[in-house]
Amino acid sequence: MRFSALDGWRGIAAVGVAVFHLSVLGHFFDVSFIRKADVFVDFFFVLSGFVLTHAYGGRLSSKEEFFCFAIRRFGRLWPLHIVTTLVLVAIEVLKFAAMKFAGLGAGAPAFAGRTGLDALAYNIFLLHGLGFFPDFTWNLPSWSISTEFYVYATFAGVCVVFGRPSAMIAAVAALLAGLVFFVLLGGHAGPPPLYAAVPRCMCEFFIGVLVYLLFRSMPQSIVSGASWLEIPVVLLMVAVVSMMPRSHLAFVSPFLFGATIFVFATGGGIVSRLLEWRPIQSVGEISYSIYLVHFVVLTLFNAFTRALEQKLHVPLRAQFVHDGAPFDVLTAGGPWVLDLVALGYLVVVILVSRRTYELSEIPARDYFNRRAAAAFVVLPAEKPESTDAPWCAERSLRSGAATRGRSS
Repeated sequence: MRFSALDGWRGIAAVGVAVFHLSVLGHFFDVSFIRKADVFVDFFFVLSGFVLTHAYGGRLSSKEEFFCFAIRRFGRLWPLHIVTTLVLVAIEVLKFAAMKFAGLGAGAPAFAGRTGLDALAYNIFLLHGLGFFPDFTWNLPSWSISTEFYVYATFAGVCVVFGRPSAMIAAVAALLAGLVFFVLLGGHAGPPPLYAAVPRCMCEFFIGVLVYLLFRSMPQSIVSGASWLEIPVVLLMVAVVSMMPRSHLAFVSPFLFGATIFVFATGGGIVSRLLEWRPIQSVGEISYSIYLVHFVVLTLFNAFTRALEQKLHVPLRAQFVHDGAPFDVLTAGGPWVLDLVALGYLVVVILVSRRTYELSEIPARDYFNRRAAAAFVVLPAEKPESTDAPWCAERSLRSGAATRGRSS
């Protein structure tokens, strides 16, 4: 069973997050949908619950299977995370040298604040998304990798203790985590803070579990008929994300994305056929790399423009407040030139991500799968074409079921 349309959505969502972080004052910058594209992280959380329930919901029943699962998940998430983190450490060393020996100012001091050595320790051990450190650090998007790894372990523990997760268990887990998230969020405006990351991820993951259980329990005629809702669901998603305040969106988006995943799981509609176009599928295949690599590319780009600004003594960037949030944005060249800069940035991110996928993701995945198989001969070996998004969901999974579909 392969959820090809959801593979396409995964790639689009990763690109959306990459554009969200790009501070370039092109025509797209002020678009409300782009300014809230970080909400696609919630899409990944829900999608992970859907896909991992499909892949492992009936395969985890012992402590051996639990540890085998944990090793495989770790092997999908940690290697590329540590590679990108080490690249950022190297950039920070260059920044220190530039500030000390070349007299270039580059914003905050090297190895301080978000890029401090204490924060680095949390990142190395995948603890930086659990609320122990008060702010987003180093490779900023990787906080979700940390959070999801432990939510995955919780899911595996639930499967071992209770067997295949039921709708009741998933609903209770989602409800309790949602209540904790609501209390922690309080009156906070804007994107959810890091201290609320664990209940946020837990709630949305188990909503994804519920969506999968609903998808498998519904009559085939209803599931197939949902494809007619593809265009309305896309329009609804764009409208809700564009118009709703970010603080409210935190509570609505899991259900919005859950509905999107349900509708596109069968992949039978006109939008699904577009998502199954090979270039889009290729982007979906490397979406984990896009998610982690784009911030490294962006860090280099921002450092280069700041250094160039100082050397040329020409203002290239500007600082201003947009919708209550501070921005340091590249403004030189005008919006059309900056649109081309944004396009070039995406091309570089995709090309580099293809290489990290081939040189880091695949070898690491295969190595940890072998280690898991050697230590715990319990789960069948995963298909070599299987892969993961930043949220570590299976890319291609097969079963004897007749229903078409696919995901994360």
